[in-house]
Amino acid sequence: MSFDGSLNADSDKNTLRRGMPDLDFLGEIGPQLTWRAWEEKDRSVTVNLPVRASLSFGDGGIRSRGFVLNPRLTYRDRDFIGGNTLSLGVGPMFSSEKLMDYFYEVRPEFARRDRPVFDAESGYLGSEVSIGLSRRLTPQVRLFVGSQTGLYHGATNRRSPLLARKANWNLAFGLSWAIWESSRRSVD
Repeated sequence: MSFDGSLNADSDKNTLRRGMPDLDFLGEIGPQLTWRAWEEKDRSVTVNLPVRASLSFGDGGIRSRGFVLNPRLTYRDRDFIGGNTLSLGVGPMFSSEKLMDYFYEVRPEFARRDRPVFDAESGYLGSEVSIGLSRRLTPQVRLFVGSQTGLYHGATNRRSPLLARKANWNLAFGLSWAIWESSRRSVD
């Protein structure tokens, strides 16, 4: 299974979207095919092929927003510099028109001089590049830090007046705690 999501956004706090409907919390869920393309000792290359349905959760209830295809190639080294785990990932994102409309379309009633009407299309949404580092502190607790960059050069809807930047990045860090584990361990 594959999961993803994005936080809601208040359009009045975004100059590009001011006067438009807010963006609700978006959750994605769907099946994922995983293929371990290469493995040697503590290193591996994995190909993930997830297809996720996008659902928005807000005042209007739960609404279908379309689909995302997000193939990903991941290199993992489980013994990187003294027992840390290094992960490097890269992959394109493709989306249905319904989801592209949700983010990039400008309907006539929301058009302004600096925000012309725009009809979004399905296709290439962008690409993601990520790097992560984690360290096991105890058998149940792991410390992690990571960064992800979204690249939107060449995206199908790159001309939308709602696309502010051709790249963005985020940083995550924290602790994960396994509160339960099965008696049988997986390979990964």
